[in-house]
Amino acid sequence: MRNENKSFILHEIGCRLRSIRKLKGVEIKQIASFLELTPQAYGNIENGKVDIGISKLVILADYFKVSLGEILNLQNLQLFNNYDNYNSGGAKIQAKDIPSYNLTDKALIKNIISQLKALMKK
Repeated sequence: MRNENKSFILHEIGCRLRSIRKLKGVEIKQIASFLELTPQAYGNIENGKVDIGISKLVILADYFKVSLGEILNLQNLQLFNNYDNYNSGGAKIQAKDIPSYNLTDKALIKNIISQLKALMKK
């Protein structure tokens, strides 16, 4: 993946996380503590400077009680449609391909991560 594509995706996800956190009334200190990060480290995620990784995104979706699709903003597919314009690998994910779960256990999280990885290989 080209660096500008990765930067764009990290920025979009960070903005979504910030919006959801503020909407839920959660302080950076609270979510950073939950993730066992410093507030500065979590702030870097929201600022699009650090790649959070899919497993932490799934954990955050459960923490905020939203779907992974909402964090990734799959409702309008802007994130993936813009990425697809530059993607030479041909990976295309659509909202209908991402199930929405209320995550409560680690086995389910691992299963969802496996499903997402399989979808990205298509």
